Amino acid sequence: MVSSLGLPGPALVGMGPHRPESVARWLHEWRELPEPPTAVRTGNNRVTLGALHAMRISGVRLSLVAYDDIEYAGLVDPPITAIHQDPMARGSLAAQQILARLVGDESPPATVVVPTRLMVRASSRRA
Repeated sequence: MVSSLGLPGPALVGMGPHRPESVARWLHEWRELPEPPTAVRTGNNRVTLGALHAMRISGVRLSLVAYDDIEYAGLVDPPITAIHQDPMARGSLAAQQILARLVGDESPPATVVVPTRLMVRASSRRA
């Protein structure tokens, strides 16, 4: 299914411990592919920092988009493009749902969408 959508297969998904040293290994492996990626998306702050560090020491230049717009995202070089989310809103909504269950709410589970926005910065722009 992934390939029918034109999306990368498992070879381009870094699985395992999401630590900075893992990212360095993934970037090295991906660089050896016949068609190496031009961008990477990270799922947490530790991996984002690991990607920045690995790219800096290896000289590899990829576009970078991070999930979670943390306070340093605009301060590093290059500033990191990030998907901004409101952790307070997420926590508040989760707490409301838990408290409702504790007082007897038996309604079926519901999907709750917390708004996000893409903060475009230099890390995702082509050189």
